[in-house]
Amino acid sequence: QFVIVRTVSPWAAALRDGRSELPEVTAAAKATIIFRAYVFAFSNITDSTFPFYSNDPALQQVYEDMGLTPGAWSFEPLTLDMRGDILNGLRHALLGCREGDVVEAYMTYNMAYGDKYVSTIPRESPVAWFFTVESVEYDE
Repeated sequence: QFVIVRTVSPWAAALRDGRSELPEVTAAAKATIIFRAYVFAFSNITDSTFPFYSNDPALQQVYEDMGLTPGAWSFEPLTLDMRGDILNGLRHALLGCREGDVVEAYMTYNMAYGDKYVSTIPRESPVAWFFTVESVEYDE
């Protein structure tokens, strides 16, 4: 089965006058996000739950203090070309989002990484991606 649940923070969306005028992620867009990726263990993900992967610069020092080699991965915003090779669940979660949206996306393993083995994730574990859409761009 393929399952993805996307939640755009309703209070954040409601507080943003003009949200409908902001650029929308479409199948032909490039979306830039700041994200935190978690193994979803069917319990609440709280501020004390540490992501297995993130590009959030607020977490860079914590990762390095835990032993991550500086420069091992980027803490810059990630730009995803929706026409390219990205996680299927992330593609579905992004479609329809607008610049500035704060999103929680929960997905089964087959929507996240499929049959590929990912060393930091227990086999067939669902994952959650929490992200903010920083910008949306379209090719001319």
